[in-house]
Amino acid sequence: MYFKATALVLLSLYLLGGCTHGQLSTLPHVSNVDKAATLTVLRESGITGGGVSFRVDLNEQSIAMLNNGTHIIFKVEPGTHSISFSSWQIIIGWMLMKRIEINCLPDKQYYIRYSPGVLGGKLEQIQLRC
Repeated sequence: MYFKATALVLLSLYLLGGCTHGQLSTLPHVSNVDKAATLTVLRESGITGGGVSFRVDLNEQSIAMLNNGTHIIFKVEPGTHSISFSSWQIIIGWMLMKRIEINCLPDKQYYIRYSPGVLGGKLEQIQLRC
């Protein structure tokens, strides 16, 4: 009986953990779209942290919640930007997992990948090869 109740609670938490996702606020205003850099921020799909939604912040402003295997694409002004991933911890609230600084050049594309892990995971800029 104890096992069934524990399993039911864990399943419920797993399912509810991924309920919130998508864009949280207005994306940054870009004065000249032709000169703007494009950022793609993606969250890898995996078992570790699979039921947890992660909040994405751009320059300390919450812009999106990403679930397992999801991404967001947006434009930013050229310059240095901070991207961070945070997760909700029941006891302490929002907890910063990882942060990265990226220097964006005009009319360039950048890809940021977050891989959740037991010790906070890995946040990195990646290069796509065709």
